[in-house]
Amino acid sequence: MAQHTTARLYCTKDTHVSKSYPTQNFHSADYTNMGVAGGQQNTALLAFDTNHGIKAGARILCAKLYFAIKYASDTGTYSYTVRPCGGSWTETAVTWNSIPTTGDIADTASVSNGTRMIDITNTFKAWFAGTYAMSNGLYITCAAANSRKQIYPHDYSNADYRPYLIVEWEDPISVPVPDKSVYALGETLNLSMQGAGSDRTHNITYKIGGTTVRTATGVGASDAYALPLDLASNIPDAISGSMTILCETFISGVSQGTSSVHVTLSVPNNIVPTIASVLLSETVSNWPSALAGKWIQNVSRPRVQVSASGAYGSSIRSCAI
Repeated sequence: MAQHTTARLYCTKDTHVSKSYPTQNFHSADYTNMGVAGGQQNTALLAFDTNHGIKAGARILCAKLYFAIKYASDTGTYSYTVRPCGGSWTETAVTWNSIPTTGDIADTASVSNGTRMIDITNTFKAWFAGTYAMSNGLYITCAAANSRKQIYPHDYSNADYRPYLIVEWEDPISVPVPDKSVYALGETLNLSMQGAGSDRTHNITYKIGGTTVRTATGVGASDAYALPLDLASNIPDAISGSMTILCETFISGVSQGTSSVHVTLSVPNNIVPTIASVLLSETVSNWPSALAGKWIQNVSRPRVQVSASGAYGSSIRSCAI
């Protein structure tokens, strides 16, 4: 299957703003409010490490926001909305009146006092696509009465309580997957590229040892290679050998990297040496000319000379009769 990678991205700044205190900054609070308490609307703002290392063209599989609740107004479960921030904000200065616009992408989740995670895959995809800047972070809001929950901030002394993201993605490098692991020469090797999509092409290189035996360029999701018998010349001293398949992935003509897989090639039983001649000669001294070409049991000592050649570069090490 295509390679999946997971990264943990820690919160780098957070605060909240209050509609009831539109000019007040709450950076100094030891918690981050989200939701409503006593009619006071609170919106949480969080931003995260942007050094995720995800290559362009990767497929985002999921992104989850983890946090720990410090205090809740009641024990109810409420629907919270997460949206990307449409502009920048400063942790020590942002207020309700200066809060940036919200994005039109949303993730929603039911949050109870036991909740520790909100799926924000839509928000992260919008960041990754460049629709919104990840450095601007996100909002968490809820308009329901008594829905306020306080979460621990990013600089809390116990790191286990700090907010963070877990992001899982599929790398843009496709992985070659053969339909089996061992092939007899003469068979067809069918190769599929896991992770392939309409945005990708591949260059496939087949190598035995250091020798390239086939190259296919501009390949889509699959390739078929009818293994010729003369590949046996690349493994002359064995009846089987290893072949490496290299898959270089391109997106919009730009190389994303190379992955590889190994298969075993076996020499089929119909590839055998060719015997040109077999000569028998008598080795007993002074053998009567009248008995030339004749052999006497327990008396004759024939010598056998075989003239033969190996197939596809192989050599004959011994001969037995």
